[in-house]
Amino acid sequence: MDIPIEWTVALSHVQAICPDAIIGGGCLRDLDNDRDIKDIDIFVRGASALELHGLQMRLSTGPFDCDDIDPEKIYPVGE
Repeated sequence: MDIPIEWTVALSHVQAICPDAIIGGGCLRDLDNDRDIKDIDIFVRGASALELHGLQMRLSTGPFDCDDIDPEKIYPVGE
């Protein structure tokens, strides 16, 4: 599967802050099945929603338009 260059660029910026970040979720399924992509899910380790919000704030100072990031869709998960 060929990952779009924009995705790899976005992922590299996230990995500069969270090295273990990966792309996952429905975007990969939709890409593999030649469907329209609604959003891109990037999974990172974070102990709390506050830490993940801090990541969002740090990314918004870079080359990303983070206005489309929905804070209701930042989900902390277990270890």
